[in-house]
Amino acid sequence: YFRDGAYCQDYHPDAIVEWHAFLASRYTTLDALNAAHRATHASFEDCAAPTRFDARDADGLALHLDWAAFRERMIVGSLHKMRTRLERAGMDGVPVVHNMPLGDGGLPLSLPGLEQVTDLVGFDYYHGAASFLPADQVNLLVAQTLREAFGPDWQRVWKTLQSDLPSLLT
Repeated sequence: YFRDGAYCQDYHPDAIVEWHAFLASRYTTLDALNAAHRATHASFEDCAAPTRFDARDADGLALHLDWAAFRERMIVGSLHKMRTRLERAGMDGVPVVHNMPLGDGGLPLSLPGLEQVTDLVGFDYYHGAASFLPADQVNLLVAQTLREAFGPDWQRVWKTLQSDLPSLLT
C-alpha cells in the first residue's frame, strides 16, 4: 500500500476497464468528456489513464483530476469490499482501521471518503524525529476532519523523539 502517489498504481487491465467506466458514468456522453478534457476521443476507451502529471496549463488539469477521483473511488471501494467480506465472515463487531502513510507524493484520497468505509483512520509515522513538524499539521487535519482522531504509531514517534531529540537540539 505504500505506493501511494496518484500515478504509482493501478494500471492493471481490469483497472483500466474501470477507468473507462468511471469516465462514462462521470460524463455520460463522449462530447462532454471531450469538452472537459479538451480532446477528440472516438470512444471512452480512447482516453488513456495518465501515468505522470504532465499538464502544461489549466486545460490539461481535467484528465488528472479525473484520475485522482477515480483512484480515490478505487481505494475506498477496495476497503468497502474488504469490510463487507469481513462482516460476511462473522467479524462484523471488529473495528475496521486503516493507517495511511504521510505520503509525500500526495495520496489521491479524502479522509471523509475513507471514514465512510472504516471505523478509524490514522497516519503512519515512520520518519525520523526531524520530520515530525509536518506531522503536527497532519494531526490537526485529522482532528478537524474526522469523527475520531487516531494516531496509530504515536508510541513509535515518542520513542524516536526520546532517542533523536538531544541530537536535534545541538
